[in-house]
Amino acid sequence: MSARTCLYCSRKIEAEHAVAMCDTCYVGHHQECWERNGRCSTFRCAGAARLMSGVAYDHELAAALEDANSEPRNCQLCGGRVYSGTIQGRKAQTAENPTGSSLVFHVKHRAGESRTPRGRRLMARLFGLRNWLLPGVVLRARSCGNCRTLFMWGVAMDEAFMQIARAQASGRYCVHCGTAMWEGELPMRHAGAQQVRFCCDTTPQFHRDWLLHNTLDRFIYNRWALRVGAIPASSCPQCRYTEVCGRPIYRFG
Repeated sequence: MSARTCLYCSRKIEAEHAVAMCDTCYVGHHQECWERNGRCSTFRCAGAARLMSGVAYDHELAAALEDANSEPRNCQLCGGRVYSGTIQGRKAQTAENPTGSSLVFHVKHRAGESRTPRGRRLMARLFGLRNWLLPGVVLRARSCGNCRTLFMWGVAMDEAFMQIARAQASGRYCVHCGTAMWEGELPMRHAGAQQVRFCCDTTPQFHRDWLLHNTLDRFIYNRWALRVGAIPASSCPQCRYTEVCGRPIYRFG
């Protein structure tokens, strides 16, 4: 099991601990910490507790994120077939990043920035860290093969989703180290080229009347650029733990 930290007490969750995982944001707590607090410790989260052992937490977390992306099967906007898959960024395989996939977190607002003097804010914007790489991240999602609409956790990423995501990106604290997280976004398009793609888990069915259409769809038409330009998110400047709508999409080791 990888190191996890209880959001309430900031102590590590060990394999022998009793764990309460939130069924909404999937953040882990020691069971006694959840009972002491009386609710999920994530800001504004009203989720209920799912009890499990510490050794099962990683597996349950992965399963919960997978189940959350099992719907929809058909697009509510155009009626086209919706495919399961992953959002993958630019490829750069290294020993630390064996998958090669990586996304960029672009900082929009630093925690506490509005309370600093104007001169310090200007210097931070000119010379401070404005983005960082999330190596190895592979974001589970669904996308319509016809209109290219992106779905996360069963919800279409339309303007209403974006407004909720922007609102929930503020006031977050890292579940690993307790650092105030910075608000920003995950760009889906980069200057000069659209490097981020949606990659299907299965073979999309686009060209049934073509010769060798299965091969073409499987290896050529099985990935596409997304309509959404960027996904609002929050990320920890220390350990790079990153969330979208309060749900973890990137964790270190």
